[in-house]
Amino acid sequence: MPVDPTGEVREDIESSSASSAGAPNSPGVDGAGTATAAGATSKTEQIRQLVDQLAGQVREANTDITGRPIQDNLKAYTDWLAEAHRYFNEASRQELNLTYASEWILDNYYIIRQAVRQISKDLPRSFYKELPKLGKGPNQGLPRIDVVISAALESMNNLVDLDELEAILIALQERVPLTMGELWAAPIFLRNRLIEVMSHILVEVIQPKNPPRLPEPAVVPLERPEQDGSAATIVANTVLSLRAISDQDWNEFFESVSQVEQTLRNDPAGVYPRMDFKTRDLYRKEIEIIAAATRHEENRLAELVVELAHEGAEQNGHEGPLAEQRAHVGDYLIGAGRFALEKRIAYRPKGSTALKRWVFRHATPVYLGSIFLLTVVLLIVAFLFVPANPALVGLLSIIPAISVATSLVNWLSTLLLPPSTLPKLRFKDEIPAPYETAVVVPALITSPEEVDSLARQMEMHYLRNPEPGLVFILLTDFADADTETLPEDEGLVQRASAVIAALNQKYAYRTNEQQPVVEPFYFFHRPRLWNPNENRWMGWERKRGKLHQLNQVLQGKPNGSFAHIVGDLEALQAARVRFVITLDADTILPRGGAARLAGTLAHPLNRPRFAEKTGRVVSGYTILQPRVEISATSANRSWFTRIFSGDTGLDLYSLAVSDTYQDLFKEGIFVGKGIYDVEGFERSVAGKIPENSLLSHDLLEGLMGRAGLVTDITLIEDYPASYFIHTLRQRRWIRGDWQLIPWLLRPARIGASFSTIDRWKIIDNLRRSLLAPALLALFVIGILFLPGPAWLWTALVFLTLGISLLTSLARGVMQVVQGESAGTAFHPVAGELYRLLLAVVFLPYEAYLAVDAILTTLYRVVISRRNLLQWTTAAQTAQLFGSQEHRQTAWEKLGAITLISLVLGDLLLLTHGPTSITAYYHLLGAAPVLLLWMISPLVVRQINQAIVPQTSSLS
Repeated sequence: MPVDPTGEVREDIESSSASSAGAPNSPGVDGAGTATAAGATSKTEQIRQLVDQLAGQVREANTDITGRPIQDNLKAYTDWLAEAHRYFNEASRQELNLTYASEWILDNYYIIRQAVRQISKDLPRSFYKELPKLGKGPNQGLPRIDVVISAALESMNNLVDLDELEAILIALQERVPLTMGELWAAPIFLRNRLIEVMSHILVEVIQPKNPPRLPEPAVVPLERPEQDGSAATIVANTVLSLRAISDQDWNEFFESVSQVEQTLRNDPAGVYPRMDFKTRDLYRKEIEIIAAATRHEENRLAELVVELAHEGAEQNGHEGPLAEQRAHVGDYLIGAGRFALEKRIAYRPKGSTALKRWVFRHATPVYLGSIFLLTVVLLIVAFLFVPANPALVGLLSIIPAISVATSLVNWLSTLLLPPSTLPKLRFKDEIPAPYETAVVVPALITSPEEVDSLARQMEMHYLRNPEPGLVFILLTDFADADTETLPEDEGLVQRASAVIAALNQKYAYRTNEQQPVVEPFYFFHRPRLWNPNENRWMGWERKRGKLHQLNQVLQGKPNGSFAHIVGDLEALQAARVRFVITLDADTILPRGGAARLAGTLAHPLNRPRFAEKTGRVVSGYTILQPRVEISATSANRSWFTRIFSGDTGLDLYSLAVSDTYQDLFKEGIFVGKGIYDVEGFERSVAGKIPENSLLSHDLLEGLMGRAGLVTDITLIEDYPASYFIHTLRQRRWIRGDWQLIPWLLRPARIGASFSTIDRWKIIDNLRRSLLAPALLALFVIGILFLPGPAWLWTALVFLTLGISLLTSLARGVMQVVQGESAGTAFHPVAGELYRLLLAVVFLPYEAYLAVDAILTTLYRVVISRRNLLQWTTAAQTAQLFGSQEHRQTAWEKLGAITLISLVLGDLLLLTHGPTSITAYYHLLGAAPVLLLWMISPLVVRQINQAIVPQTSSLS
C-alpha cells in the first residue's frame, strides 16, 4: 500500500498546507459556485445530513467482495482529455474565440496530466483489491471510500474544501470506521472523480460531432438537491481542486482524520507523538498487518496496544530503559511485547509470516547453515570438474567457495528480508535535554594548513546542524615523534586554539534572554606520551584513547589527559552530554543529520539494556552506524575514484553485508563513524581492550556495544584519490582484523562475551583478507599442476571476483520484469564490469599485500608484541603517493607482476610441451588473466590520473 498517495513522503508534516482549493469567488468560480449549498442550512448541519445518508449506505463493506475495476475507465478519460486539449490548442492557434472552460484547460493541462499519472501510480490493482467494497445497493462492488469521496464532492460542487472533507471523514468514522488504507486512498479517488467529472463536462463544452464513448460515472450519486453551476464553473472547480490536492500535505491530512493515529497518541510513555512520521507510519502499518490477518478492527487493536502499554507501565515502574520501553506502545507493535498483543487477541501467524518468524528465531543456524550448504555445493562442483587431487583442490577452493557462498546468501537475504528501520524521535528545532549531543572530530594536527582545514570542517558541521543542544569538539593529538615535543608543536596548538575561539566569537548564541551565552565549539588536545611498545612518543591509544578520555570528561570526571582545552569546560560537564557523534576529518554530516541520529538513539526501543550477570548488551544499542556514501567531488578526482566510489567491493566492511546483519540479526557493523551513548558505550567496553593491542577497534567496539545500522541516515566522506592510497588503508584494515585473533580464540579471558554471529563477523573479515592469496594460488597451481583446461581456472577467477556483476545482472532482469526500462535496470552493470576487470588486474598485488599484512600482524601479536599501533598519517600518505611526480610508483610496485605473468606463460608452455598445440590451447585459456596482469602497471597508472573537468565558455 502506498505510504503517501501524492508520490512522496514528507516528514515535516507540521508545516502548513492549503486546506481548500479556492475561495468562493476565486477566478473561474462564479458566485454560485461555492462549496456550500445555497440556503439557510449551516455547514455543520449539511455535513450531518450527508453523513446520515452515507452511513446507512456504506456501513457494510469488506475486502472479500469482488470489486468493479475502475482503472480501465481512466484510459478512456485520459484519451478524451488529450483530444479535448488538442481541440482547444488548435482553436487557440487559429485565434478563434475561446470559451472560459477552454482557457482553464489550456492553462492547466499539466495539472491534469500530473493527476492522471498520480492515479495510475498510487492505485495498483493489488492496493485496489485490499480496499473494502460495498456488498449491496446501487454501488455494489465499488470501494467504500470511492462512494464517500464522490458524495463529498457532490456536496462541495466539485470544489474541494479540505477542511470540510476532513470534517466529513471524522464525523463519518463516528458511525462507520474506515480503514487506514481507505484514508490513504482518499486523494486517489478525489483525483479520479474530478477527472471523471471534467471528462463528461467537456463533452458538453465541445459538443463534438462524434462524441467519445466515455464510461458512465461509476458511483450512483446520493439523492441530493441540484446545485447551480455552469460548465465553465465546473471545469474551473475541478482544476482548482486538482491543484489543491497536489499542494496538500497528505501525511498531515491522514493523521488528522485517522482514529488509529489519535488512539496511539495516548501512549502512556508520551513517546508516540514525539516520533518522526516514518516511525509513526511504521507502527500503524503493523496494526494494518495484524488487522488484515485477524479481521480485528484497526482502531480496536490500537486501543488494545494502549491498554497493554498502561499495564506495562504499572508492572515495571517509571524508571530505567525497561520501564520506558514497556510503557511505550511501540514495544507491543515492533518490540518484544508484540507476543503479548498477539496472545491477547489469540493470533497465531500462518503461512509466510510464520516462516519468517521461524527464520528470525533461528537466524544464526539459517544464515550460517545456508553459507555452509552452498559452499559444499560449490566444492562438489569443483571436484566434478577436477576429480584428481581432491584434497589439494578442496584446500585451494575453500576460501573462494565460502566467499561466493557468502556473497550469494547476503544478496538473497536483501531480496527476501524486509529492510530493518530503527524507530526515531523527532528533534525539530533543538536537541532537548536529556539528549545533549557532541559532534566530535578526532584528528591529528600536523601543519597549519591541516588546522585550518579542520576548523573549516567544524564550521560546516555547525552550519549544517545549528540546533541548540549540540556542541562541536575538535579532539586532537600530535603526530608520532621520536621526542616528546617538536619545535612546531606550540604554534599548531596556538593556531588551533585561535581558530576555535574565533568560531565561538562568531557563532555564540542565547536560547533566550534568561539563559547564558552558549559557545558551541571546543578544542581538546593531548600531549604525547612515551610508548615503549611502539618506541615512540604518541597519543595514548590513538583515536580510541582520545574518545575514552573525552568520555570521562563528559561524564564529569576530572580532566587529567588534555593539556589544552578551549571552551567552557564547566558548562560542558554541567550539560551532561549523553551522546557523541564521532566523525573522521573528511566526513560530512549532512543537514539535520545530527538531530536524526540523536533522535534514533534516544528512542526507548533503541536504548541499551545490559544483562545483569554477563554485562552484555541484550537489547537496544550503544552505537549506531549510519550509511556511508562517497562525496560527488571525491568520486570525480580520478578514474580510480570514479570507478570504485559507487562500490564497496574493495572495502573490507561491505554495506551490503551490514544490511544483511541488521535485517536478519538486528545488529550492524560499526566502521568508526556514527553516534554512541557515552555511558552505555563506556560500560560495554570497560576493561575489555588491553593497552597497545588494537589498531582497528571499530568492529570490536561494535560487537561489545551492540551496534545498529541506520540505513536511512547518511554520512558522506572522501574516497582515496589513488589506488595505492587505497591499498595502504586496506593493509591497515587487514592488520586490524588479524589483531582480533585473541578475542576470537579466548574472549572469556579478556572479559568479552561474543555470540556465534559475533565470532562469524570476525572470521568473515579474516576470510576476506585471505581471498586474494587463495585465488592467486588456485589459479597458478591450477594452470601449472592440476588437470583440466586453463580456461577453467580463468573462469573460476572471473566468477569469484565477478559475483557482484552476476547479482547486478540478475537484479536488472528482475527490474525489467517489474516494468523498469532496460537502460535504467542495467545501468550499474557497466560499472560492475569495470570493477571486475580491475579486480583481476589488482589480484597479485593485493595477494602480496594481504600476506605481508597477515604475517606482520601475527608476528607482532604472537612474538614481538610491538608496533601493533603503527600508523601512517594522511599527510604522510599524500607525500608518498599524492604527487604526480611519483608516476614511476606504478612500475616500482607492479612491475614485478608483469614479469611474473611472462614467467607463468613460459612455465605453462614448458609444462605442456612448448611445441604442443595443447600447450598453446592452455596458454590461450590463461591469456585473459595473464594479459591483464602484464599491463597492470599501465592500467593503475592510467586510473590514478586526475580527471580534468571539461569546461566551455559561453558565447
